[in-house]
Amino acid sequence: MIYSTQGFSKDWSQVPLCSTDQPACITGLSTLKPVNLENGKIIFQKNCLVCHEKGNNFILPEKNLKKENLEINGMNSINSLSYQIRNGKNGMPAFGGRLTEQNIIDVSNYVLKESMITF
Repeated sequence: MIYSTQGFSKDWSQVPLCSTDQPACITGLSTLKPVNLENGKIIFQKNCLVCHEKGNNFILPEKNLKKENLEINGMNSINSLSYQIRNGKNGMPAFGGRLTEQNIIDVSNYVLKESMITF
């Protein structure tokens, strides 16, 4: 299991994956919230895949979900991705009225994880 909070802004590449028996492996967080990556994947497939298949961006190609571009664009944190998903920007619609806060956290974590290994 991975743990996160809305206020989490640490560079994802520095965050170890945690299991439920190691909730303290991320330090400096006051409110840990369990993240469901499988739910994040489902949310991504239902809402994001049409524009972001394989981590690409078919509207603004330079704003893709690849690790390097997330870093360049300042989108390599739970905070920044959650904000973008919630509020939208440029060609991306806002999902804040469509997704629950938990779904936003889950899909943000899923995107960061996938940016490091798959996208």
